[in-house]
Amino acid sequence: MKKIFSFLIAALFVISPVLAQGSMIWEKTNADYPWIANDNTMRGLTYNAATGHVLICSRTGAAAIYVLDAANGNVLDTLDMTGVAGGILPINIIKATSDGVIYGVNLILTGTGVRIYRWANESAVPTVAFSGDLTGRLGDVMALSGAGAGTVLYVSGSSNTLIQLFTTADGINFTAASTITVALGAARGGISPVTTGVLSDLWINGAGTSTMHIDATGAVINTVDGGVISGGWHNISYKMSANGRKVIGVIGKNDGVLGTSVQMFDVTNSEVYPTLYGTYQLSTPYITNGNASADMSILDNGDGTFTIYFAISNNGVAAFRTNMVYISEAREDLNNDLIPDRLDDTLTVKGVCISPNYQTSNRSYYIWDGTAGIVTFKGGLLSPALQLGDYIQSTGFIDHYNGLTEFIPLTDSSLVVLSDSNWSMIPDPTVLTLAQYKANAEFYEARLIAFANLSKASGTWPASGSATLKVTDGVDTVDYRIDSDTDLDGQPEPLWPRDLIALGSQFNSYQLMPRYYALDILPPFTVPVELTSFSANVNNGTVVLSWATATETNNSGFVVEKSADNTSFSKIGFVNGNGTSAEKHDYSFIDKNVSGTNYYRLKQIDFDGSFAYSTTVKVSVETPVSYGLSQNYPNPFNPSTTINFTLPVNAKVKVTIYNLLGKEITTLVNKDLTSGSHNFNVNLKEVSSGVYFYTIEAKGIDGSIFTNTKKMTLIK
Repeated sequence: MKKIFSFLIAALFVISPVLAQGSMIWEKTNADYPWIANDNTMRGLTYNAATGHVLICSRTGAAAIYVLDAANGNVLDTLDMTGVAGGILPINIIKATSDGVIYGVNLILTGTGVRIYRWANESAVPTVAFSGDLTGRLGDVMALSGAGAGTVLYVSGSSNTLIQLFTTADGINFTAASTITVALGAARGGISPVTTGVLSDLWINGAGTSTMHIDATGAVINTVDGGVISGGWHNISYKMSANGRKVIGVIGKNDGVLGTSVQMFDVTNSEVYPTLYGTYQLSTPYITNGNASADMSILDNGDGTFTIYFAISNNGVAAFRTNMVYISEAREDLNNDLIPDRLDDTLTVKGVCISPNYQTSNRSYYIWDGTAGIVTFKGGLLSPALQLGDYIQSTGFIDHYNGLTEFIPLTDSSLVVLSDSNWSMIPDPTVLTLAQYKANAEFYEARLIAFANLSKASGTWPASGSATLKVTDGVDTVDYRIDSDTDLDGQPEPLWPRDLIALGSQFNSYQLMPRYYALDILPPFTVPVELTSFSANVNNGTVVLSWATATETNNSGFVVEKSADNTSFSKIGFVNGNGTSAEKHDYSFIDKNVSGTNYYRLKQIDFDGSFAYSTTVKVSVETPVSYGLSQNYPNPFNPSTTINFTLPVNAKVKVTIYNLLGKEITTLVNKDLTSGSHNFNVNLKEVSSGVYFYTIEAKGIDGSIFTNTKKMTLIK
């Protein structure tokens, strides 16, 4: 069975020019603008997507909101401030909606005299969107989601235990709606909605508090470990990119080292122990910012990178473009010309070493990050020597040599080892037939792949030096490249047929590249069982579990396990396997008289007693009162995910998956189903990474009609 890929929990806090995770677009300090002064008055910042401008609030001299050109930081204008008055500070934080409406809040200490201003655009005279008396200190922080009548404003302050929500029926006038209770000051500096609407989760923080992900009731979903993100950061911003990467940025820290920085963390795989995505820092020395006040906006560039605009009180304003990408993004080939679209682009990648060095006088290692693999090549360089399991970070550019996509570190020191012995990060090989490999060889480049029961078709096993053999399964034939820089040449020729593990590669034509004699050449039919699907359906209190395998090796069978809490599982049955087989097999198991919510998993057992677990599926037997289509889980995913929907009555149901162009990828289900909750597993191993949509069409026996569509992200 395939083991679940887990990212390394690592934080690298040292900024190095050769490991720059982005490039500065522009920077402005007191030398450029007098309103960037050492007086704690420059505070709020927002990006206006409707105009492409950056807006900054400063009270040096008089309260003003400056309009900056996002391309260079030059001041273009100021907003009309007619009627902006009242409070301890008349204006403190500003935010803009996607359609260019601007909101600003004053600062009050005791809940009396809260005012929120609204500018319809950058040329408009402000109106008062809300005026009233509330509870506690408010105005240290404001956030928003949505636009128009769907705009939701969030306001809180230092020492407050409430986040106040404001909603609107017309997009102009707002009322104080619900509140979210949090720990004292937990949202004193930063609030960032995850999505739109009053039910959105939030990321919150403030100087002296932990960075937390909470739900719309204030319940803590996750708290970031204090050893990764300390409690000294004052503001936060959350962003999910088009490819499914989820990041948070933290800013505002009274610290001589990081006080002029934004740090971004990738929370896609772990919110408790996120990985450092990048650090982006002003070039000027730190000026004390005792309040740790700062603000930022993060933009998704749509290519795996982000643009960050930020302002740090007393220090400056800047814009950065990040270059840290997934390897799948570095390899992207949207026009399918077999040449990477980002050829010659400078990027930063991380990955685990999955190969030996394939060069004697150069450095040529394959790395993998969970989305894709790539070879890192540096001519004339042998240091650092990598070992299997080393987790590295490198800044370099994309090259293309004899058909092979390569990553070239910029300098001799542009590749560093972050940690070693990360065995769990090395993926199990994907089991294929030669026909499957040849049909999609470009996709499998730099990926670990395995084949069952291959024989040598031609060529001579080398006593020394490199050689290219041909191997076959009796139908198809591919090149099998033995490299003299591995330990394969000089070894005894294996007794064919053999199971082979290799890296997909090419040198003018596609070829298989084995890595190690002992690890990659195995007795026939020893590659693992490959589970391709696992789903659950409910029928009048009966749960039907269904799963399928693409290949099996030494498979005794499957123990079916059940749990009420997704923690303690017990055996409820056993289904015999098919031993060793290269054919697809379908299995099922029925659990009767089920009620409530239950969890199921499979324990696949080999004849030698070794075993592996499947993912878990959740089943709720209660009859729903309405139709529903849930967000797939997990999301992003690779390559399998589960789609759940509910039917209040028996219905004819069709669930279809489409790509971004509207092309149908597969029909997941097309049949009559009973009322209840239904879970279906989808496996997209044969398609490329990207955004996909799944649509349900249901027609109930009572004549009711239900349609809905949701988005999901595949990351390989």
